[in-house]
Amino acid sequence: MTAYALTPEDLWLQATLACKPVHSVLDIGPGIRPQALVDCDAHICFEPYDEYASILSSEHSRLIIMQGTWDDAVRIMPPSSIDTVVLLDVIEHLPKDEGRRLLEATVSIARSQVVVFTPLGFMPQGDAEDKDAWGLGGTDWQVHRSGWTPDDFEGWEFLICEDFHRTDAYGRELETPHGAFFAILNKADGAEADLAATVWHWRRTSNSPLGRFFSRVANRSVKAVTSFARRRMQR
Repeated sequence: MTAYALTPEDLWLQATLACKPVHSVLDIGPGIRPQALVDCDAHICFEPYDEYASILSSEHSRLIIMQGTWDDAVRIMPPSSIDTVVLLDVIEHLPKDEGRRLLEATVSIARSQVVVFTPLGFMPQGDAEDKDAWGLGGTDWQVHRSGWTPDDFEGWEFLICEDFHRTDAYGRELETPHGAFFAILNKADGAEADLAATVWHWRRTSNSPLGRFFSRVANRSVKAVTSFARRRMQR
């Protein structure tokens, strides 16, 4: 599933199609815009900046919001506890060595997929700004500190657009468009991931007693994982 020379519109469409239907998603570092690639029953956001986390809580009542860093997420979430982990415009905000370490740890959390979106190579951002692109005080969280290419994701699959960014985060036109890409890791399909996908379909397409039963079981599992994570955060 590696595709090059996609248009910006096709990039997001193909990424949406590449994401498996699942029950639970861990959305790391969403800012004030939670991921919309993967439709799911349980959407957990790990957001480090308090102003962003407050906005998420007030505007998205169906989300489970936990304030913490990517490092916190991989430290407290148990292995194979989430179907899909999504990192959209996150990894470029960390130094390269730290990003590699956290990415490796993230793979162990996911049962089904890990989905990363990032600029193609280093794209400067945020060093001299007073406010972030949303007019908020999160400029330190928006600085780009590393650049990534598909070579950094051995064994993953890719969707690449070489002219995705035609403006910067503030809407200012770039002299030369900058590329972006999705790196998607498809883990070996296990019973848990398959069950989660089946529950997701049943819940939306069937009102059968069996579908409702498995949906309740899956909901309890996600609530248990979230409760466990919250207790770990409070230690």
